[in-house]
Amino acid sequence: MFSYIAQATSHQNDLSQFRDRLHKAILHSLDAFRREFPTQTIYGFAIAGGQSGNYLGYQLMTEERLTTIADYYYEQGYRYKYASTDRQEHHSKLREWMRWQNPEDDWYMAEFDESLEIASAFQELVERLNAFGDYAEHLVQYLCDDVLATLHQYSSWIDAPCYHSIILGVASDEADFLTCCARCNPYHLAITLRGQNRAGEELDNRIMRPEANES
Repeated sequence: MFSYIAQATSHQNDLSQFRDRLHKAILHSLDAFRREFPTQTIYGFAIAGGQSGNYLGYQLMTEERLTTIADYYYEQGYRYKYASTDRQEHHSKLREWMRWQNPEDDWYMAEFDESLEIASAFQELVERLNAFGDYAEHLVQYLCDDVLATLHQYSSWIDAPCYHSIILGVASDEADFLTCCARCNPYHLAITLRGQNRAGEELDNRIMRPEANES
C-alpha cells in the first residue's frame, strides 16, 4: 500500500480537487439526511468503497435504527444471559452489543447525490492513477482517511454541534473499520469508540442465540 501512496501523492492536484469535492458531498449528505429524518440521531458515518474503483457511497447509523435492530434481534429470540425477564434489560444489552457489530450490513446505505458527481469523479481519478483492483481499495482508504480526518476543521462541521459526536470511518474490503476510525476522529471520539466496541465484544459470549434458547 505504501508504494501506491507514494504514486498517488505525485498527483496532488487531482487528489486535492477530489478531496474538496468529497468534503462537500459528505456535508451535503448529512444535511440531507437530517432534513429528511429530523428525529433521528446520527452516531456513525462511513464512506463505503467497492472493488476496482467502481463504487463510492456512504453508510450511516442512528440511535433510532439501532433500537429497531435490537427490537428485531429480541423478537428473533436473542437474550442477555444474565438479565431478568424484563424486556428493557435485554433490549439495553442488545443495543450495546450491536452498536458497532455490523456496519457493512445493518447501517443505512446510500449513494451520494448524482448532482455532486462523486461517482464519475472517483472513476476518473481511478483511471488517471491507473488504480484498479487492490489499488482502488487502497486509494479509497488513503483518500477517505484524509478527507474524514480533516472534516472536523470545516466551518460547516464546526458550526453544527449535532455532528460533533458522530464517529467517522471507512467501510471497504481492504479497510479495517475500527483502525480507520482511530485515524479519522479526534482523540476523545476514538476513545469513546474503543470503549463502546470493547463493551460490545465482551457481551458477545453473554448473548444467548435463539438456538441456545430452544435447547
